[in-house]
Amino acid sequence: MPFSRTFTRSALVLITSATILGAAPSAHGARTYLKLVAGFGDLDDGGTLEVNDPRFSSSADASYDLGLRSGLAFGWNLDDRFALELEYLYSTNDFDTVVFSDGERFEEGNYASVVISANAYTFFRRDQNVRPYLGAGLAWVQEVDIDFERDGAETSFETDDFGFQVMAGVLWDLNDRWALDLQARFLAADGVEMEAEEGSGTVRADYRPLSLFAGLSYRF
Repeated sequence: MPFSRTFTRSALVLITSATILGAAPSAHGARTYLKLVAGFGDLDDGGTLEVNDPRFSSSADASYDLGLRSGLAFGWNLDDRFALELEYLYSTNDFDTVVFSDGERFEEGNYASVVISANAYTFFRRDQNVRPYLGAGLAWVQEVDIDFERDGAETSFETDDFGFQVMAGVLWDLNDRWALDLQARFLAADGVEMEAEEGSGTVRADYRPLSLFAGLSYRF
């Protein structure tokens, strides 16, 4: 995955959006914020890969190790109950095993993504320092790819797609500027069809990470 190129493009989109949000007039306590997030998560073990490529059998069963997530978000607290944000997130899960229908196995490789999402949150226990919340978002999986690796050689498939996500968490206001955030999230992008970076093959699979995050935000 060309991480540096996709990061640069996505960061420019987020910075531009944040500038627009920051220029909006403040009303009813509205404030912009910047948030850094990091965490880990799992993919659906035993997920089926539908493969259309002469180099492989027609299907495979895949399981994955726990993977890492990292990203940043620019947001706007409309008041102490609602918030909107744009988020950039990179996620990756290494293979545990991938077993094709003919018995071929891969134990090296990964299933990874770059996701840009627009999220909305509602907070409970208003005017409290610790506030639980629920959220939902529309996700552009700007790049999702799967890499099969063996003996230093890599076969990659990638595409972009759309999905949705739901979130639940707790926000702890440390003071007027800083806040800590603990969140659980489920993202669903079903039937993703990735195309071979070399050749004409495809891999079709669901992409459904379940993740836990910690975030640190600063309000402007």
